[in-house]
Amino acid sequence: VSVNGFLSEFFYCHMGLRQGCQLSPLLYIFVSEILANKIRIDKDIKGIIIGKNLIKLSSYADDMNFMLSDFLSIERLSKLFTLFQKASGAI
Repeated sequence: VSVNGFLSEFFYCHMGLRQGCQLSPLLYIFVSEILANKIRIDKDIKGIIIGKNLIKLSSYADDMNFMLSDFLSIERLSKLFTLFQKASGAI
């Protein structure tokens, strides 16, 4: 964990958060934003162009929608999801 430029020691998470925990939505947003940024900067994932803007995804609350232009992008996105799943412990 990095706070104000200080990096804490590594620690293992042994259990998740209880349902209804007020911290849960905030933690979800932090983690999902990491995945969204990885998708945005990945050159192998091709989005669609609207006007002058390249759009790959749209996210709101706990929903993510993808606008991709080819099947190779879908395959790459699938690989990122697998990596994310392993890193986060998501099932």
